[in-house]
Amino acid sequence: MFAAHAARLVSAERAAAGPPAFLGSALRGALVFIGCAAAVELLLWAFPSSVPGAQRFALGLMLWAGMLGASVAARERRHIVLDAVVKKLDPGTKRPVALVSGLVTGAFCALVALLAGMQLAGEIHEWASNEGVGLYESLPIPTWIATLAIPTAFAIMGARFVGYAVRDFRFGPPAGGDGGHGVDLEQLQHQTVDVAGTREAAS
Repeated sequence: MFAAHAARLVSAERAAAGPPAFLGSALRGALVFIGCAAAVELLLWAFPSSVPGAQRFALGLMLWAGMLGASVAARERRHIVLDAVVKKLDPGTKRPVALVSGLVTGAFCALVALLAGMQLAGEIHEWASNEGVGLYESLPIPTWIATLAIPTAFAIMGARFVGYAVRDFRFGPPAGGDGGHGVDLEQLQHQTVDVAGTREAAS
């Protein structure tokens, strides 16, 4: 009976707390994205003429932004991690698992960087061998500038994953918090319950 009463109290506290903060941030981000998309569509409707090649150049800049964002996420260890099994391992087993997973991830990033580098080398050769080839329309900028983002970002991420693998093997993987992997959903759930309890006590 006491357990049922406690469960009802927790449910009431969660309901009073409202949605977690990250849901509100995601909703605001979605609204901003929709607003920006609507503004772009309005500008395209109002000004149908544009600079030839500007869209491809903008997509290249977007590729750079995405690749640099992925590199920053890897540096801050905010990349996607499937750690449901790792959390159940004992501390002695987590170190070799972290080493192997980091090395495998680094090897995959190195493979992608190698393939992208081969593509980049082909584009540079074509651009250097033929005059006026491999350039954006109306812009004296080679198209391989956009391709350069892929091998650069994946090479940096691969080096970081290997470095983290060695460090986690020596000192142990982070348990959570600012230096942990991703977002700890269990910790977030406890924080939501604590906020609900604080609001209940204040009221």
